[in-house]
Amino acid sequence: MASGLLSRAEALALPGVRHACHVMLYSDTDAKLFGRIPFRHVVLMQMRFDGLLGFSGGLVDPSEETLEEGLGRELLEELGLAVPVSAEDLVESCFAPALPPSSSSSSSSSSSSSSPSRLVLHFYVKKMEEAQIREVEKAAVCTAADHGLEVMGMLRVPLYGAKSLSSFLSHSFIGNARGQLVSSLLRLQLVSPKMMHQALTLSLQVHASSGTDLRGALALTEKHGWGASASRRSPADASARRSPADASARRSPADASASWRSPANASDLQSPADDSASRGGPVDDSA
Repeated sequence: MASGLLSRAEALALPGVRHACHVMLYSDTDAKLFGRIPFRHVVLMQMRFDGLLGFSGGLVDPSEETLEEGLGRELLEELGLAVPVSAEDLVESCFAPALPPSSSSSSSSSSSSSSPSRLVLHFYVKKMEEAQIREVEKAAVCTAADHGLEVMGMLRVPLYGAKSLSSFLSHSFIGNARGQLVSSLLRLQLVSPKMMHQALTLSLQVHASSGTDLRGALALTEKHGWGASASRRSPADASARRSPADASARRSPADASASWRSPANASDLQSPADDSASRGGPVDDSA
């Protein structure tokens, strides 16, 4: 389709692609922040295992199940209860955005990153009662199989002001989840266009401020011997910091012979697994 979107039939007819379904669950609410600021709507998202924000759902196999059956299975794993989603809740189907090339990727992998995505995303929106939303939040913590594993926790999108929404939108999202959120909030009139414009404008400012903070944090790691500062240190710098005379003054041969760590101590401190890891041998990391 010219818009980049696919109809359901077009998406399911594509050969050699994978499919993923996700849903935005939301409700109206009379709750007020601090007892005076209306919250108006509850919109659920989640913190993923990779630290990115996204909507509940996952990969489905249309050859074995319908899109809605697959989405229901994923929701049961991530939310801990069955949430019925129908074909009428489907908002759009489209190709997933291509991942940006890594700075360490080769020229061949960089050129391949421009090829069309082979993952089709199906996005649903379902309105629920506030009591049902609360049950979802409770089950996601208490009974969901994926809680603390693939899903770090459920989140409510803060909609009570442009400033709070801007901070939320400045986080990192998976794929096109940020765009799905913004378009859904506007389409459903959960947020006014004016408030969304203010929030996105402020979000750009938050990004700039975060960049400054991150550079400051990066400088801290360099002070501890990591990163660019460490790589720029010359051998002369190292010898200036610690000369042979300094070493002998701090530890004489007699001191070395009286070391706290005898051969027996060494064998006690290094297990067979440690020894295998130090040699590059197989280590069971299934945990």
